Amino acid sequence: MTYLTVPFFTYIFAVLPVWLPLLAVDLAALYILLFRERFDPRTFVFWVAIVFILPFAGFILYLMFGCTLFMRSDGSRKHASDRKYMAGVQSDTPDGDTRLSRILSESGADIYTSGNDVRLHWDMGADGRDFLSIIETAERTIHLEIFGLPRDKALVQALERKARDGLEVRLITSVVGFGRTPGLHALRSAGVRHATFHSGLNSLFMIKTANRCLREILVVDGDHALTGLGAGIEIKGPAAARLDRRFIADWEHASGEVCDIVDYDGGPKGGCGVQCVSSGPDSPGLPMLHGYSELISGARQRLYVTFPYLVPTDDMYNAVKQAAIAGTDVRILIPAKCRHWYQAWNSLAASNPLMMSGVRVYFAPKALVKCLAVADGKVCAVGSGIFNSRSMRADYGENVVVFSEDAAGDAEREFLSELEDATECLPEEYSRRSFTDMLKIAVSRMFMFFN
Repeated sequence: MTYLTVPFFTYIFAVLPVWLPLLAVDLAALYILLFRERFDPRTFVFWVAIVFILPFAGFILYLMFGCTLFMRSDGSRKHASDRKYMAGVQSDTPDGDTRLSRILSESGADIYTSGNDVRLHWDMGADGRDFLSIIETAERTIHLEIFGLPRDKALVQALERKARDGLEVRLITSVVGFGRTPGLHALRSAGVRHATFHSGLNSLFMIKTANRCLREILVVDGDHALTGLGAGIEIKGPAAARLDRRFIADWEHASGEVCDIVDYDGGPKGGCGVQCVSSGPDSPGLPMLHGYSELISGARQRLYVTFPYLVPTDDMYNAVKQAAIAGTDVRILIPAKCRHWYQAWNSLAASNPLMMSGVRVYFAPKALVKCLAVADGKVCAVGSGIFNSRSMRADYGENVVVFSEDAAGDAEREFLSELEDATECLPEEYSRRSFTDMLKIAVSRMFMFFN
């Protein structure tokens, strides 16, 4: 048996020095996954499989793309510091809006405010032109929170000019690279105060696609705001002041500066009710997730939804399917081409069970980054909250729920107009997909945890 035992023991003694450290790493990873993380069962099984199939390399992948320990710890500290800024007295809600507003409030959303004037911006250009028109009206303060500096030089020049005129201009950007954002030197030289949402140390670990700051918020003079990703809501009134408080809370997190709170005293500007809803590690009650669920289940006649991609949770899946089964006209609009190739195929796979339940799914030929849901032409949610529970837990987003038939009616009309250029996907077409398409869908599912 020498011809068998000699190679066997040679292999054992060669691998043993490496095997023991790998085993220690795998056991440490298993301890973290079991007792420290709070993954759902499917995510837990996914990362356990990755860790043991790819010893050591799997643990590195988990730390880069899956670990939530620092994110939850940082979010918990921020949630505690945000409380002093987000305190307030809620306005009385109309009878028809009480249930949704209460669900949002009890799960951690901001207070409901009445007396707002709102206007829908269906196409918010990436060049910042919608922000520019509001910045030009500023007389005292400009607070801008945005993922990255816009490419439009006119917006940057407007910020510089306002800062030189003596206005307080504060700018928060999401982390880019190692905490550096190109083009900031001129802004800082003009007097614009800038901070990145995450610290420079955290920037070193921003390889993963989670824990991003997707909030797009502009507030001028404390009472005029614009927020949204792709589609936005312009607000004048007390809700704009609430968004200003959200910015101030984020500013303390980004810069470390404790700011004074200025109470809104401008009186009513209109007749709309608005409730601001945050998502991310600083919103542990998941108010945005509960808000979407109630908006879907509460729709009786029409439910129109558009998002950059479609990867809902089982709970949202069931809520959308039940709405369609109950007779609600449910239509979903998503882009045919997404930022990442696997997102489009995940969206296609996710749409099939919905179509089988009666949901009408449309694919737009152009890129869409809108996050919008409108129910029965009475209430709509607009902002940067992507229809993905992982994103709502891990990414810092901001929605506004508008209780207004005028604003919701405008959103419905723009949505239906967008459908004219879109292509409806039918169940029979999905069933006839090619083997290549089925293979792409199968491969893309392995990337669903990176959406």
